[in-house]
Amino acid sequence: MPSTRNLSVRNSALITGASDGLGLELARQMLAKGWTVGIVVRSRDKALSGGLAGAALYQADLSQASQAFISDQELCCYDVLVNNAGASTFGSFESLTSEQIQQLSQLNFVTPLVLMNRFLRMAPSNAMVVNVSSITGQVPMPFNGLYSACKAAMIAVTQLARIEGSSRDVKILDFCPGSISTNFQSKGGATSHVRAGQAMSAAQAAGILLKAIEQGKTGVIRPDKVAKVLALATPRLWMPLSRLLARKSRP
Repeated sequence: MPSTRNLSVRNSALITGASDGLGLELARQMLAKGWTVGIVVRSRDKALSGGLAGAALYQADLSQASQAFISDQELCCYDVLVNNAGASTFGSFESLTSEQIQQLSQLNFVTPLVLMNRFLRMAPSNAMVVNVSSITGQVPMPFNGLYSACKAAMIAVTQLARIEGSSRDVKILDFCPGSISTNFQSKGGATSHVRAGQAMSAAQAAGILLKAIEQGKTGVIRPDKVAKVLALATPRLWMPLSRLLARKSRP
């Protein structure tokens, strides 16, 4: 059943992918400010070791289709949904297996949109959805094509959902980073092309995102310099860059 609450202050959030990186830092900062936080993680032990003992924990593998980890009654108790979980397997598109394509597409695109759809239909009035996309959805990167495609699709749906409007006046934000200092690339089997010191820390990015949530921002936020610069690129500019990166990244 849809929530009948009409929010004046948002103070509870469900965050996917909160066991490390941006999601972990956002959950920590919210808990420190007195928010009620729910986290969706694959590893319970990793989440607890990250200092999130005060959060409600939902254990789930979001690369699988099941949404059974959270009921409608639980989901509509949150004021903010943060779709942050994501992963990539770096390499040529040809090298990906059918199973990898299905699982990465589920994790990076299908699951977030299903959660968003459920939340929009039952969230309290004036609630908020944050979809964490990536500048690679606008400027696709070689040997990261499937991830780029999923983020491009997420950006499109997020923009259109905001334009269409919500029957419950839910605010929708696209948080679109370029380079945040996490272990995202190393887990996917790649190294970053961003020079040391140029990537924004996860704590800094989480602070920017939390402020935007508290202020009820909508639209697109690109928190770091890499995202802001690449966002200006047209296909005529980024195609030569992509070819250069392809030569440097070729396995």
